[in-house]
Amino acid sequence: MIFFEVSYVFFSFDTKIKDMEKAIVFFILLFSTSSVFAGNNLSQGKNQILVDDTTWRPSTRSLSEEPPLLYLYERAILINSSVTLNNIEIIISDLSGTVRYNSYILVNGSVEYFCSIANLDPGSYKVELRQGTKYLYGYFAI
Repeated sequence: MIFFEVSYVFFSFDTKIKDMEKAIVFFILLFSTSSVFAGNNLSQGKNQILVDDTTWRPSTRSLSEEPPLLYLYERAILINSSVTLNNIEIIISDLSGTVRYNSYILVNGSVEYFCSIANLDPGSYKVELRQGTKYLYGYFAI
């Protein structure tokens, strides 16, 4: 009688482990698939804005921060930086030089900063980032 109860317990325990393994595999697949879809939604339609960053980089061969990367995503400009950038001025002007947007921002390192340009009319624009004597600029069209 004791042998029967022990084997029943092992059988029940073995079944529970297999069910747990199946559940773990299911959740791993679920989360990996959802993260792929979430990542693809943002990466589709996200175009890097090519910039002239020669004044952002020092003239010496020192290890310093890389200039931030700018992306156009739908009706927003995304700013990526590997380090935190304090007191950054972002200026968006049309090609005639009329300033359409001007603001001072804080860009946290490794966190994408979102700057809405939903109020801009379709056309071509220049975007500038300035921090003290460093600046970079690039052009985009919406």
